[in-house]
Amino acid sequence: MKKAIAALFLLLAATTANAGPKKFFKEHGRFTKAAIALAAASVIQYEGTSYCQRGDVERCNEGYGSRRAFDWFSIGMGVGMLGASEACWKDQPGWKFCYVLAYGVPAYQTFAGVKDFASYRPEQDKTVTTSTGLVLPAYLKK
Repeated sequence: MKKAIAALFLLLAATTANAGPKKFFKEHGRFTKAAIALAAASVIQYEGTSYCQRGDVERCNEGYGSRRAFDWFSIGMGVGMLGASEACWKDQPGWKFCYVLAYGVPAYQTFAGVKDFASYRPEQDKTVTTSTGLVLPAYLKK
């Protein structure tokens, strides 16, 4: 772990190199912010769909479908839109639609993750409430 931290420090401290990370972040600041937004939105979407799938699946965004395919498809679309927005910023620097390309998919991913997180409900047939109000798993019911 110490070697990884030292390597990261050396990478970030490379200020004299022409192709160092600081120069990249200065030249591609909009792209870097959009990539960070995409990464954060992907984590929110993944966690939201995973949380929702633990309960009543029918209430989730994908229902009984493949939620992982949905997650990876939206990540792929986001990466594609990052490339398109970078080309848009390069060709037309003042055009505001480039921001829609860059932040549209992360906005949808955040919406889908929060919606799935909020729509979680435990499955009704997996729990049983006893006469004393105790909630037990259904396999313990006799």
